[in-house]
Amino acid sequence: HYEGWSEEDLMEQAIGFCNIIADEAEQYGMEIALEPMANPNTLWPSYKDGIDFVRKVNRRCIKLMADLNYFLKLNEPLSDIKLAPELCINAHIQGDGGAQKKSRALIWKMSSSNVAPGYESTSSNDIMEYRFGEVLLNIAECYAAQGNAAQCINYLRQIRTRVGAGTDDLNSLSNRYDLLRAVLNERAVELAYEGKRSWDMRRWLLFEGGAGFDPRLAGINDETREYDPELAYGAGWKIYNGKDGRPTYTKTDNVLTRLGLPRFCGTKQQTKIWAYDLNTIHDMDVRDDEGVFQHPLQDNQMLMNVTPITRDMSEAERNSAFDELEAFYESVGMETIDPLQDSRMGDRYGMDSGTTETAQNWLFSWRGWYYVYPIHYDMYDSGKGNDWLTQTEGWMVANANPTGTPDEQDGTYVYCTPE
Repeated sequence: HYEGWSEEDLMEQAIGFCNIIADEAEQYGMEIALEPMANPNTLWPSYKDGIDFVRKVNRRCIKLMADLNYFLKLNEPLSDIKLAPELCINAHIQGDGGAQKKSRALIWKMSSSNVAPGYESTSSNDIMEYRFGEVLLNIAECYAAQGNAAQCINYLRQIRTRVGAGTDDLNSLSNRYDLLRAVLNERAVELAYEGKRSWDMRRWLLFEGGAGFDPRLAGINDETREYDPELAYGAGWKIYNGKDGRPTYTKTDNVLTRLGLPRFCGTKQQTKIWAYDLNTIHDMDVRDDEGVFQHPLQDNQMLMNVTPITRDMSEAERNSAFDELEAFYESVGMETIDPLQDSRMGDRYGMDSGTTETAQNWLFSWRGWYYVYPIHYDMYDSGKGNDWLTQTEGWMVANANPTGTPDEQDGTYVYCTPE
């Protein structure tokens, strides 16, 4: 709250501001998420307060974002989201959320069988940061790094046998790189949808093997944003540049080439999606009296006949529900398509990466300094009594903005120091 302003005056100002940005947003079909941040000096510290405020604003494009951290800070029950589920357009919580987007997978991990269909991201289940399966994988990884095949395989076998999975393919593992590749694959399978994969890719430099990858040094086209990934690969700043006893990684000799894995940089999403009636342009802003989106198949009787698929179903019940779903798909001509290749998509390309041709052509990039997140020099300023926090002194700033000069490629241009 600002000194000299009453809460009523502040509320009036806030509602007026929301109306201004709503006028602009509605012209372009955008939605705006307000995020309650557990700050008692704001108009809506809790999510429940946010619901009341959004209802006062009463604009269809003004919605809410729910952040787990702020719920925990106020000890606010997550069930408050269910007081007005139509107002929540983003839930910031560890997990994939794929079932709510365009993924064709049904994800049950860390979910509750008591959560109604459509509210999967608001489960009040505890999040497992570490579980015993990962402890076994961590031990296996340590033995793999040592090249100790017998012990590494022993722990990988424990992971698989508990669920009845076969282990015969583990018997042929021998050298250190084969063992590490097997552990990383096992982690990707065992810990799928648990938020671990991106950190594994950071730890093992799996985006580009540590060889460097900078599209700005690869003849990027400013209009289409296209670049040649082969030219970007091995270019730009990298940690493993032969200095201070570190090895020199190149395009032909790096972590990925030694592990026999493909690079992730320079690729793009190839996920297929379900599509309905692509030859018709549908009105995507049809809403009921409460502002809830009404999709074109909202009143389809076969859709309403599909039994919601739940985790506690028997196999026969689940197969029956899938049969109902398949019958519905066939009745409306549902297709499985590649959105990047199907010419009918055009600018209606609806994946999360964007809707324009530029977005469709976009290739993933991960630059060398992204692996390193140094402590800012203010944090170890001796004048502030923090001179013992110097372990990252001299490392590059994580958000450095390159221009392509040779010094940048040597990592000598921006350092995390007062100078």
